[in-house]
Amino acid sequence: MPTRHQNPTPAPRWISEAFDAYFADPAQPIDCPIEPAGTAFQRRVWARIAVIPPGQTVTYGALASALGSSARAVGNACRANPVPLRVPCHRVVAANGLGGFAGDRDGRLLAIKRWLLAHEGTLGTEGTFGTERALGTEETGARRMRRPAAQEDSADDASRP
Repeated sequence: MPTRHQNPTPAPRWISEAFDAYFADPAQPIDCPIEPAGTAFQRRVWARIAVIPPGQTVTYGALASALGSSARAVGNACRANPVPLRVPCHRVVAANGLGGFAGDRDGRLLAIKRWLLAHEGTLGTEGTFGTERALGTEETGARRMRRPAAQEDSADDASRP
């Protein structure tokens, strides 16, 4: 019987290949044939998030507005996301900063969100964002900022979470 720290079966090759491709180049989509299970509302939120391209973000409020919902409901759907890289909830941010990640507001999981955004070239030097369209509408509150060249080398050398 496997212990808590042992994986009973190895991950399918397509999973490791998809993750390797993403970590080598964040523009590579996570090609995953598995659809996440959730409520109808969660699946609607996740479908909208899935089309946010790497290097762009959208605020919880703007996404909620596009869905006719509330920012809190969008945040709760993000918290329930069972496949965080396939449904890139890390690209959904608060109006005044990063917001949370998987229910975490200031710990290790939020550090992972910060790392993913930096990996995708979204996070600015002070944790700030630029602005650009996402999801195909002007009112989505999308944001984008490329890392300065001097920061790219050090960010690329950082160890993965």
